[in-house]
Amino acid sequence: MSGFWNTKLAAARAGAALALVALLSACGGGGGDAGTPVVGPETGAGVAVAALAVATNVATLPNDGTATATITVTALDAKNAAIKGATVSLSIAPDSSGVPGTISPGSGVTDEKGELKATLGIGDNKTKRAITVTATSGGISKTATVTVVDSTTAPPVAADASVSLSKTSVQNTGTDFVEVTVAALDEARNTIANMPVKFRMEDPSNTAFVETPPTVTDAKGQAKATVKIGNDRNNRVIAVVAEVGALTRKASFSVTGAKLSASPRQNTLTVGQPGSIEYSLVDAAGSAINDATITVSGPAGASGSGKTVDGKYVYSYTAAGAGPTVIKATAAGGVSVDSVIQIGAAVSDVPAGTTIDSATFTASPVVVRVNQVGSTANRAELRLLFRTANNQPIPNVRVRLGLGSNASGTDGTISTTTPANDVIIADAQGVATSSFIPGQLSSPTGGVKIFACFGKTDAVEQIAACPADRLREVALTVVQEAVSVSIGTNGTLIVNPNTYAQDFVALVVDAAGNPQRDVQLAAVIDLPTYQKGFWTRPGNKWIPTFTAQCANEDNSLGGYRNNTIEAGEDANGNAQLDPRKSDVTVTFVGSSKTDANGQAVLRIEYAQSTGSWVEYSLRVSATTVVSPPAWWGRQVISGALSGAAQYLEVPASAVSSEAKPPFQQSPYGQIASCSNPN
Repeated sequence: MSGFWNTKLAAARAGAALALVALLSACGGGGGDAGTPVVGPETGAGVAVAALAVATNVATLPNDGTATATITVTALDAKNAAIKGATVSLSIAPDSSGVPGTISPGSGVTDEKGELKATLGIGDNKTKRAITVTATSGGISKTATVTVVDSTTAPPVAADASVSLSKTSVQNTGTDFVEVTVAALDEARNTIANMPVKFRMEDPSNTAFVETPPTVTDAKGQAKATVKIGNDRNNRVIAVVAEVGALTRKASFSVTGAKLSASPRQNTLTVGQPGSIEYSLVDAAGSAINDATITVSGPAGASGSGKTVDGKYVYSYTAAGAGPTVIKATAAGGVSVDSVIQIGAAVSDVPAGTTIDSATFTASPVVVRVNQVGSTANRAELRLLFRTANNQPIPNVRVRLGLGSNASGTDGTISTTTPANDVIIADAQGVATSSFIPGQLSSPTGGVKIFACFGKTDAVEQIAACPADRLREVALTVVQEAVSVSIGTNGTLIVNPNTYAQDFVALVVDAAGNPQRDVQLAAVIDLPTYQKGFWTRPGNKWIPTFTAQCANEDNSLGGYRNNTIEAGEDANGNAQLDPRKSDVTVTFVGSSKTDANGQAVLRIEYAQSTGSWVEYSLRVSATTVVSPPAWWGRQVISGALSGAAQYLEVPASAVSSEAKPPFQQSPYGQIASCSNPN
């Protein structure tokens, strides 16, 4: 016997199915009919069920929920005689949406004719699909299928419609979203249920999308959906368009948060000298915006444009004219920044009477990855801000940047530092910017220190001679780039006195497949569904009967459930959300950072009574990893669960033991209904 019951159980079920087919063929039965009973009915007590016949009064059901099907199950003995009083359970095979229908009752005993009748409904799912009903009695199972088809009912007609948004603007971080509500109205301004609705987006970048849009209005005459901006984080206006029958309505919102900054590499030039300015475009969270167009108007009407790479674009020009020259750069959505370059004249000093009351030096991010040879894509933005006591900006402050005494600890460089010039000048907003560009060497935590010495004139001191009151410092960490994370298990179940546990290993490697050590990992466990039912022991082992599979009542896929009962969530009315968040835990065995082999071990643990009754999904992510997180179990794709479902394992020894296992009955109930806690 293997370490888990389900491998043997699958084989046993297959053998039982073949034996049943042979028996039915010999009796003249097959499909949904087990043959005509020759005698009967017999009493169920002491009479073994040899076969089941499952029939339905209709082959199809409309998807508008207006009709039901009657499922008739007949229990037969070895002589093909109907059996009175036989216990029969009914269940519906789950699909990707969960349980695709309802069956009532979920169990019962056969009547004088050896029959048990149940009612099959389509539930709230209006999609076309096949619903498979399984009848089980005494270890014998039989199925029947009803197909859900389009309703022939004439569609409703809307006289008016509306589109409302939860907010009129969102930040461009990619995590913010807008809730859209579409209402269909008749001539009396009453809402219309089941009204067809189509969503589309009007977005300059064609990246915004509606997440899992509904196709019809609900019972309240509304269609609600979530709108996200996609991977374009430029400022812009997006319109949500709803087609409600023959009507079209729209509402718009703004994407904001883009910030454009400039770092002139030369602040003073003579006519004819080459110059350049490095522009940085980031979102509201400070993350680089890539592939965005920057348009620049330079000296003497010269202009240029280009795309950002890792949020950076360098504009090159030739100095022309005389005196202060404004160079203006603009990004999408009207985001702009001006730089003033002195051509043929020196930049004025900060007035001697001006006091620099505040000098702030920051870096973003403070943890940056190494660059590949020849690349400058990974970098940290360096920013100094100078203010008076009244919080007024101080322009023209000189800043000398350097690595100081720790220069030998890194092969990185400062973007605005050249052998001839390592001084930058604050702009009209009192801001001086530069970048630290890592090389190929990583560093200890906080191991790269960058210093800034500031003053009012070009005679600002070198880093080593800078007075302490005018010296500022930031610390950076340069890390190796990990590119992939995966997860697996050896399949061994750990049996503790009160719990079962299973270990998993997470592995992190670089682009060449080399293990990466000291990578911080994070793990999240989600419980997408739970099952109801019981285990019985008809022979020499325990066999499960699943009467219902129910979606997690905390309605949010992907492990980000809020663990709070909200309207309509407590489907079974037991004043809690099932399955409970605490039913399964996940912890790291030892460190949550990878070891020298790029590995870390994590463990899930659960009470023995929940074994086999809960589906779980384990997600592991790692800092500095550019691939998606690793999954074990079903993951969310386009708003739906996809992949192979994983259930809490139980030991083979408990399945083969004569003693009742601790998981003999589902802690979530046995009745075949997700709306009933029993």
